[in-house]
Order: sequence, then C-alpha cells, then structure tokens
Amino acid sequence: MIAKAERAGAKIGKRPQDVFWGGYFEDPEGYYWEVAWNPGFYPGPKSEN
Repeated sequence: MIAKAERAGAKIGKRPQDVFWGGYFEDPEGYYWEVAWNPGFYPGPKSEN
C-alpha cells in the first residue's frame, strides 16, 4: 500500500519497518496517513446475539 501511495504522488513520512505500528505517508494535499497491519487480527463472523 505504501508503494502504491508513493507511485500516486504521496511523500513517504516513515518507511515501513518490522515494527508493530506500520508506516506513514503524506498525500498530495498534505494529509498524513498511517498504515498498520496486524497479522493476528481476524474479526471472524458476526455474532447473531
């Protein structure tokens, strides 16, 4: 996702690293976005309760 954002014109604020919080990029309008990935997160099917 970070590479796609960069190809679309974003400035990368912090390159992705093997850390728990991910990376950041700045879009062409100056807004910063955080990208995070949690391999252990799975919401599963919705409960009927």
